[in-house]
Amino acid sequence: METSQTYPYQDVVTPLLQGEVWKDIVGFEGSYQVSNLGRVRSLDRTVSHSRCGTQFVKGRILKQNLKKHYNHFKRDYIYIPQIVLMHENKTYYLIVRRLVFFTFNGWKISQKVHGIIASIDNNGLNCRLENLKLQTRGEQMQRLIKEDRTDFAKRKPPNKDIKPTFNLYKPVSRCSIEGAVIQTYPCIAHAAVQFSCYEKGISQAVKNDSLYRGFKWKLASREVLDNLISQYPKTKRIRKRRP
Repeated sequence: METSQTYPYQDVVTPLLQGEVWKDIVGFEGSYQVSNLGRVRSLDRTVSHSRCGTQFVKGRILKQNLKKHYNHFKRDYIYIPQIVLMHENKTYYLIVRRLVFFTFNGWKISQKVHGIIASIDNNGLNCRLENLKLQTRGEQMQRLIKEDRTDFAKRKPPNKDIKPTFNLYKPVSRCSIEGAVIQTYPCIAHAAVQFSCYEKGISQAVKNDSLYRGFKWKLASREVLDNLISQYPKTKRIRKRRP
């Protein structure tokens, strides 16, 4: 991703840009503010000093650091603006887009949310409030798969020792987020092998009606086994005997 393009955070001189709105950061009131364009500034304030007792500090637009994330699958970098804040003798390293989204929603930076703050245009340098949204882990995985930015199936040795008894199989279906069936497997073990993932992850997704690897997983009717038997022939288990 190119960083030569002009973004609001690169301007640390202009006090107020067009359409910019500043708001106090929750928990840092009187010390720091963040704008809807993704800029962060400190305010005029008096702080404690070891020799003078107190010291006046003039506010300014803060310079942001770029955090680089290397994507091994695409072999390129993603840049994420980061800011360092000092408050009550503590140092905070904060992701700017998270700071913008939390502040304008009235949340504290320590508040836990179930999801990820993502850029709508997939540009990590664009931290404008209008370009941010809260995504679930499943939605994030679906987006990465769509953009071909991840090998969503974790590498693991295939489990070849699967029970060959169709009488005990519980068919499971891999579905989209909307619930549409994409593929049906005779059992969770076969699904884990074919999809190169973990059986426990599928089991938890079925039990909790949650997402795993960006998909929904649901138990299917045993009637589908008649059509799957030819695709998954019975195999005889090889017992390992002691020498």
